[in-house]
Amino acid sequence: MIEIKKIPKIELHNHLDGSVPLLTLKELAQRNGQNYSLAQISKLSQATHSKNLNEYLQKFDFPLRFLQTKENLMLATQAIIAQAAKNGVIYLELRFAPTLHTHQGLNLDEVIAAISKGVLNAQQKYPIIVRLITIAMRDQSETQAVATFAAGIKNDLVVGGDLAGEEAGYPPEKFVAAFSWAKDHDFPLTIHAGEDGGVKNIITAINYGAKRIGHGVAGKDQQSVIELAQKYQVAFEICLKSNLDTQAIPNLAASPLRFYYDNQVAISINTDDQTVSATDENQEYQRALETFNLSLNDFYQIDQMAVNAAFCDSATKIKLKQILKEKFQEFSFNPKKLD
Repeated sequence: MIEIKKIPKIELHNHLDGSVPLLTLKELAQRNGQNYSLAQISKLSQATHSKNLNEYLQKFDFPLRFLQTKENLMLATQAIIAQAAKNGVIYLELRFAPTLHTHQGLNLDEVIAAISKGVLNAQQKYPIIVRLITIAMRDQSETQAVATFAAGIKNDLVVGGDLAGEEAGYPPEKFVAAFSWAKDHDFPLTIHAGEDGGVKNIITAINYGAKRIGHGVAGKDQQSVIELAQKYQVAFEICLKSNLDTQAIPNLAASPLRFYYDNQVAISINTDDQTVSATDENQEYQRALETFNLSLNDFYQIDQMAVNAAFCDSATKIKLKQILKEKFQEFSFNPKKLD
Protein backbone atom coordinates (compact mmCIF):
# COMPACT_ATOMS: atom_id res chain seq x y z
CA MET A 1 0.00 0.00 0.00
CA ILE A 2 1.48 3.32 -1.08
CA GLU A 3 0.97 6.11 1.43
CA ILE A 4 0.47 9.10 -0.85
CA LYS A 5 0.78 11.61 1.99
CA LYS A 6 4.38 10.51 2.56
CA ILE A 7 5.45 10.87 -1.07
CA PRO A 8 7.43 14.06 -1.77
CA LYS A 9 5.83 16.05 -4.55
CA ILE A 10 6.99 18.40 -7.29
CA GLU A 11 4.28 20.75 -8.55
CA LEU A 12 4.87 22.77 -11.70
CA HIS A 13 1.31 23.91 -12.54
CA ASN A 14 -0.52 25.81 -9.82
CA HIS A 15 -2.42 29.06 -10.37
CA LEU A 16 -2.32 31.52 -7.49
CA ASP A 17 -5.77 33.02 -8.10
CA GLY A 18 -7.33 29.57 -8.40
CA SER A 19 -5.70 28.12 -5.29
CA VAL A 20 -6.30 30.55 -2.42
CA PRO A 21 -7.68 28.45 0.47
CA LEU A 22 -11.31 29.10 1.39
CA LEU A 23 -10.47 30.31 4.90
CA THR A 24 -7.92 32.73 3.47
CA LEU A 25 -10.46 34.03 0.96
CA LYS A 26 -12.84 34.64 3.86
CA GLU A 27 -10.11 36.59 5.66
CA LEU A 28 -9.22 38.63 2.58
CA ALA A 29 -12.87 39.46 1.99
CA GLN A 30 -13.19 40.65 5.60
CA ARG A 31 -10.15 42.85 5.10
CA ASN A 32 -12.12 44.41 2.25
CA GLY A 33 -15.13 44.93 4.50
CA GLN A 34 -17.13 42.02 3.07
CA ASN A 35 -18.43 39.08 5.04
CA TYR A 36 -19.13 35.71 3.45
CA SER A 37 -19.76 32.31 4.98
CA LEU A 38 -17.51 29.48 3.92
CA ALA A 39 -20.47 27.93 2.11
CA GLN A 40 -20.97 31.12 0.11
CA ILE A 41 -17.26 31.34 -0.73
CA SER A 42 -17.24 27.72 -1.81
CA LYS A 43 -20.22 28.28 -4.11
CA LEU A 44 -18.69 31.42 -5.62
CA SER A 45 -15.19 30.07 -6.13
CA GLN A 46 -15.52 26.37 -6.93
CA ALA A 47 -16.37 25.01 -10.36
CA THR A 48 -16.52 21.25 -10.04
CA HIS A 49 -19.42 20.84 -12.48
CA SER A 50 -18.62 23.33 -15.24
CA LYS A 51 -19.92 22.85 -18.76
CA ASN A 52 -16.65 23.94 -20.35
CA LEU A 53 -13.41 25.84 -19.76
CA ASN A 54 -15.04 29.26 -20.16
CA GLU A 55 -17.56 28.56 -17.41
CA TYR A 56 -14.77 27.19 -15.23
CA LEU A 57 -12.68 30.33 -15.70
CA GLN A 58 -15.56 32.53 -14.53
CA LYS A 59 -15.00 31.21 -10.99
CA PHE A 60 -11.72 33.12 -10.86
CA ASP A 61 -13.62 36.41 -10.79
CA PHE A 62 -14.52 36.03 -7.12
CA PRO A 63 -11.04 35.49 -5.63
CA LEU A 64 -9.57 38.13 -7.94
CA ARG A 65 -11.75 40.76 -6.21
CA PHE A 66 -9.59 40.35 -3.11
CA LEU A 67 -6.19 40.00 -4.79
CA GLN A 68 -5.65 43.64 -5.68
CA THR A 69 -3.47 44.90 -2.82
CA LYS A 70 0.10 44.14 -1.81
CA GLU A 71 -0.89 42.81 1.60
CA ASN A 72 -3.61 40.52 0.26
CA LEU A 73 -1.34 39.15 -2.46
CA MET A 74 1.34 38.43 0.11
CA LEU A 75 -1.10 36.72 2.49
CA ALA A 76 -2.65 34.64 -0.28
CA THR A 77 0.75 33.51 -1.50
CA GLN A 78 1.83 32.48 1.99
CA ALA A 79 -1.39 30.50 2.52
CA ILE A 80 -1.02 28.61 -0.76
CA ILE A 81 2.58 27.70 0.02
CA ALA A 82 1.70 26.60 3.54
CA GLN A 83 -1.01 24.36 2.11
CA ALA A 84 1.38 22.88 -0.46
CA ALA A 85 4.06 22.17 2.13
CA LYS A 86 1.48 20.47 4.36
CA ASN A 87 0.67 18.15 1.45
CA GLY A 88 4.27 17.13 0.93
CA VAL A 89 5.29 19.47 -1.89
CA ILE A 90 9.03 20.14 -1.76
CA TYR A 91 9.17 22.30 -4.89
CA LEU A 92 6.41 24.52 -6.25
CA GLU A 93 6.22 26.75 -9.30
CA LEU A 94 3.38 29.14 -8.56
CA ARG A 95 2.01 31.01 -11.55
CA PHE A 96 -0.03 34.19 -11.81
CA ALA A 97 -1.06 36.84 -14.34
CA PRO A 98 0.24 40.20 -13.03
CA THR A 99 -2.22 42.21 -15.12
CA LEU A 100 -5.18 40.62 -13.32
CA HIS A 101 -4.01 42.17 -10.05
CA THR A 102 -3.71 45.78 -11.26
CA HIS A 103 -7.37 46.83 -11.00
CA GLN A 104 -6.82 48.94 -7.88
CA GLY A 105 -3.70 50.77 -8.90
CA LEU A 106 -0.82 48.34 -8.53
CA ASN A 107 1.59 48.09 -11.43
CA LEU A 108 3.19 44.89 -12.71
CA ASP A 109 6.38 45.32 -10.71
CA GLU A 110 4.47 45.92 -7.49
CA VAL A 111 2.32 42.83 -8.03
CA ILE A 112 5.35 40.63 -8.63
CA ALA A 113 7.19 42.12 -5.65
CA ALA A 114 4.26 41.50 -3.29
CA ILE A 115 3.93 37.88 -4.34
CA SER A 116 7.70 37.45 -4.08
CA LYS A 117 7.58 38.77 -0.54
CA GLY A 118 4.96 36.17 0.29
CA VAL A 119 7.23 33.47 -1.14
CA LEU A 120 10.22 34.60 0.89
CA ASN A 121 8.17 34.76 4.08
CA ALA A 122 6.74 31.28 3.53
CA GLN A 123 10.07 29.70 2.66
CA GLN A 124 11.36 30.76 6.07
CA LYS A 125 8.56 28.82 7.75
CA TYR A 126 8.13 25.69 5.62
CA PRO A 127 10.43 23.05 4.06
CA ILE A 128 9.63 23.99 0.49
CA ILE A 129 11.34 25.74 -2.43
CA VAL A 130 9.14 28.06 -4.47
CA ARG A 131 9.64 29.80 -7.78
CA LEU A 132 7.26 31.94 -9.81
CA ILE A 133 5.90 31.99 -13.36
CA THR A 134 4.31 35.11 -14.86
CA ILE A 135 1.30 34.52 -17.09
CA ALA A 136 0.36 36.49 -20.18
CA MET A 137 -3.38 36.25 -20.81
CA ARG A 138 -4.51 35.21 -24.28
CA ASP A 139 -7.27 37.81 -24.46
CA GLN A 140 -4.74 40.61 -24.03
CA SER A 141 -2.44 42.01 -26.68
CA GLU A 142 0.84 40.56 -27.82
CA THR A 143 2.49 43.79 -26.62
CA GLN A 144 1.06 43.19 -23.15
CA ALA A 145 2.37 39.63 -23.21
CA VAL A 146 5.89 40.87 -23.87
CA ALA A 147 5.52 43.49 -21.13
CA THR A 148 4.41 40.80 -18.69
CA PHE A 149 7.42 38.62 -19.45
CA ALA A 150 9.74 41.63 -19.29
CA ALA A 151 8.42 42.54 -15.85
CA GLY A 152 8.86 38.98 -14.65
CA ILE A 153 12.43 38.47 -15.78
CA LYS A 154 13.56 41.37 -13.57
CA ASN A 155 12.62 39.42 -10.43
CA ASP A 156 15.00 36.72 -9.15
CA LEU A 157 12.17 34.38 -8.11
CA VAL A 158 10.48 34.44 -11.53
CA VAL A 159 11.87 31.57 -13.59
CA GLY A 160 9.61 31.57 -16.65
CA GLY A 161 6.43 32.61 -18.39
CA ASP A 162 3.12 31.16 -19.50
CA LEU A 163 0.33 31.86 -21.96
CA ALA A 164 -3.08 31.04 -20.50
CA GLY A 165 -6.80 31.63 -20.85
CA GLU A 166 -9.31 30.58 -23.45
CA GLU A 167 -7.60 28.78 -26.34
CA ALA A 168 -10.41 29.16 -28.86
CA GLY A 169 -9.68 32.20 -30.99
CA TYR A 170 -6.28 32.78 -29.37
CA PRO A 171 -3.82 30.28 -30.89
CA PRO A 172 -0.06 30.51 -30.29
CA GLU A 173 0.36 32.14 -33.70
CA LYS A 174 -1.08 35.36 -32.29
CA PHE A 175 1.87 35.67 -29.91
CA VAL A 176 4.87 35.18 -32.16
CA ALA A 177 6.59 38.30 -30.81
CA ALA A 178 6.21 37.05 -27.23
CA PHE A 179 7.76 33.70 -28.13
CA SER A 180 10.59 35.50 -29.92
CA TRP A 181 11.19 37.79 -26.94
CA ALA A 182 11.34 34.80 -24.61
CA LYS A 183 13.82 33.00 -26.86
CA ASP A 184 16.02 36.09 -27.20
CA HIS A 185 16.09 36.57 -23.42
CA ASP A 186 16.48 32.90 -22.47
CA PHE A 187 13.14 33.06 -20.64
CA PRO A 188 11.61 29.55 -20.62
CA LEU A 189 7.93 29.18 -21.41
CA THR A 190 5.25 26.71 -20.39
CA ILE A 191 2.17 27.12 -22.59
CA HIS A 192 -1.42 26.10 -21.95
CA ALA A 193 -2.21 24.08 -25.07
CA GLY A 194 -4.51 21.25 -26.02
CA GLU A 195 -6.78 21.88 -23.04
CA ASP A 196 -9.83 23.14 -24.91
CA GLY A 197 -8.00 23.56 -28.21
CA GLY A 198 -6.77 21.06 -30.78
CA VAL A 199 -3.49 19.21 -31.12
CA LYS A 200 -2.29 21.89 -33.53
CA ASN A 201 -1.89 24.30 -30.60
CA ILE A 202 0.43 21.83 -28.87
CA ILE A 203 2.55 21.33 -31.96
CA THR A 204 2.74 25.04 -32.69
CA ALA A 205 3.67 25.92 -29.10
CA ILE A 206 6.49 23.36 -29.13
CA ASN A 207 7.75 24.53 -32.50
CA TYR A 208 7.75 28.10 -31.17
CA GLY A 209 9.99 27.06 -28.30
CA ALA A 210 7.76 26.01 -25.37
CA LYS A 211 9.71 23.89 -22.88
CA ARG A 212 6.57 22.57 -21.21
CA ILE A 213 2.91 22.17 -22.14
CA GLY A 214 0.10 22.73 -19.66
CA HIS A 215 -2.56 20.01 -19.94
CA GLY A 216 -1.89 18.75 -23.48
CA VAL A 217 -5.05 16.65 -23.44
CA ALA A 218 -5.46 16.84 -27.22
CA GLY A 219 -2.07 15.19 -27.68
CA LYS A 220 -3.25 11.82 -26.44
CA ASP A 221 -2.71 9.04 -29.01
CA GLN A 222 -0.94 11.50 -31.32
CA GLN A 223 2.40 10.03 -32.37
CA SER A 224 3.43 13.34 -33.93
CA VAL A 225 3.25 14.96 -30.49
CA ILE A 226 5.36 12.18 -28.96
CA GLU A 227 8.04 12.56 -31.61
CA LEU A 228 8.13 16.33 -31.24
CA ALA A 229 8.18 16.20 -27.42
CA GLN A 230 11.01 13.68 -27.47
CA LYS A 231 12.97 15.71 -30.02
CA TYR A 232 12.81 18.92 -27.99
CA GLN A 233 12.59 17.30 -24.52
CA VAL A 234 9.24 18.91 -23.74
CA ALA A 235 7.38 17.97 -20.56
CA PHE A 236 3.61 17.86 -20.03
CA GLU A 237 1.91 19.18 -16.90
CA ILE A 238 -0.95 16.78 -16.09
CA CYS A 239 -3.94 18.18 -14.17
CA LEU A 240 -6.45 15.38 -13.60
CA LYS A 241 -9.26 16.94 -11.57
CA SER A 242 -9.39 20.26 -13.42
CA ASN A 243 -9.52 18.43 -16.75
CA LEU A 244 -12.61 16.65 -15.47
CA ASP A 245 -14.10 19.92 -14.25
CA THR A 246 -13.62 21.70 -17.58
CA GLN A 247 -14.91 18.70 -19.56
CA ALA A 248 -11.53 18.36 -21.26
CA ILE A 249 -11.80 14.64 -20.46
CA PRO A 250 -14.94 12.53 -19.81
CA ASN A 251 -13.24 10.48 -17.08
CA LEU A 252 -9.84 10.18 -15.42
CA ALA A 253 -8.82 7.22 -17.58
CA ALA A 254 -9.07 9.52 -20.61
CA SER A 255 -6.21 11.66 -19.31
CA PRO A 256 -3.03 11.53 -21.41
CA LEU A 257 -0.92 10.78 -18.32
CA ARG A 258 -0.27 7.14 -19.14
CA PHE A 259 0.13 7.80 -22.88
CA TYR A 260 2.91 10.32 -22.36
CA TYR A 261 4.60 8.39 -19.54
CA ASP A 262 4.62 5.08 -21.39
CA ASN A 263 6.14 6.82 -24.41
CA GLN A 264 9.03 8.22 -22.34
CA VAL A 265 7.74 11.78 -22.46
CA ALA A 266 8.26 13.70 -19.22
CA ILE A 267 5.21 14.52 -17.12
CA SER A 268 4.38 16.09 -13.78
CA ILE A 269 1.27 15.69 -11.62
CA ASN A 270 -0.38 18.97 -10.64
CA THR A 271 -3.43 20.52 -9.01
CA ASP A 272 -3.87 23.43 -11.45
CA ASP A 273 -6.43 25.28 -9.29
CA GLN A 274 -6.78 23.83 -5.82
CA THR A 275 -9.75 25.91 -4.73
CA VAL A 276 -11.62 26.15 -8.01
CA SER A 277 -11.31 22.39 -8.51
CA ALA A 278 -11.60 21.50 -4.79
CA THR A 279 -8.46 19.40 -4.84
CA ASP A 280 -4.93 19.24 -3.43
CA GLU A 281 -1.63 17.56 -4.25
CA ASN A 282 -2.37 14.44 -2.23
CA GLN A 283 -5.67 13.96 -3.99
CA GLU A 284 -4.07 14.38 -7.42
CA TYR A 285 -1.38 11.80 -6.68
CA GLN A 286 -4.06 9.48 -5.27
CA ARG A 287 -6.13 9.84 -8.45
CA ALA A 288 -3.06 9.01 -10.53
CA LEU A 289 -2.36 5.98 -8.34
CA GLU A 290 -5.88 4.58 -8.53
CA THR A 291 -6.54 5.36 -12.19
CA PHE A 292 -3.23 4.31 -13.69
CA ASN A 293 -2.01 1.76 -11.13
CA LEU A 294 1.26 3.59 -10.62
CA SER A 295 4.00 1.99 -8.55
CA LEU A 296 6.29 3.65 -6.04
CA ASN A 297 9.01 3.63 -8.68
CA ASP A 298 6.62 5.32 -11.14
CA PHE A 299 6.08 8.16 -8.69
CA TYR A 300 9.82 8.47 -8.17
CA GLN A 301 10.39 8.59 -11.93
CA ILE A 302 7.63 11.17 -12.40
CA ASP A 303 8.99 13.35 -9.61
CA GLN A 304 12.45 13.12 -11.18
CA MET A 305 11.01 14.05 -14.56
CA ALA A 306 9.32 17.05 -12.97
CA VAL A 307 12.58 18.22 -11.40
CA ASN A 308 14.34 17.92 -14.75
CA ALA A 309 11.54 19.95 -16.37
CA ALA A 310 11.49 22.62 -13.64
CA PHE A 311 12.68 26.10 -14.58
CA CYS A 312 14.90 26.51 -11.51
CA ASP A 313 18.69 26.51 -11.71
CA SER A 314 20.93 23.43 -11.74
CA ALA A 315 22.01 23.77 -8.11
CA THR A 316 18.39 23.73 -6.96
CA LYS A 317 17.67 20.67 -9.11
CA ILE A 318 20.61 18.80 -7.56
CA LYS A 319 19.29 19.66 -4.10
CA LEU A 320 15.77 18.52 -5.00
CA LYS A 321 16.98 15.22 -6.42
CA GLN A 322 18.87 14.51 -3.23
CA ILE A 323 15.75 15.25 -1.17
CA LEU A 324 13.70 12.95 -3.40
CA LYS A 325 16.23 10.15 -3.03
CA GLU A 326 16.27 10.45 0.75
CA LYS A 327 12.48 10.68 1.03
CA PHE A 328 11.85 7.67 -1.19
CA GLN A 329 14.46 5.62 0.67
CA GLU A 330 12.27 6.02 3.75
CA PHE A 331 9.89 3.59 2.01
CA SER A 332 12.65 0.91 2.14
CA PHE A 333 12.79 1.46 -1.58
CA ASN A 334 15.93 1.71 -3.71
CA PRO A 335 15.22 4.50 -6.20
CA LYS A 336 16.30 3.86 -9.76
CA LYS A 337 18.39 6.67 -11.17
CA LEU A 338 16.92 8.85 -13.87
CA ASP A 339 19.36 11.21 -15.57
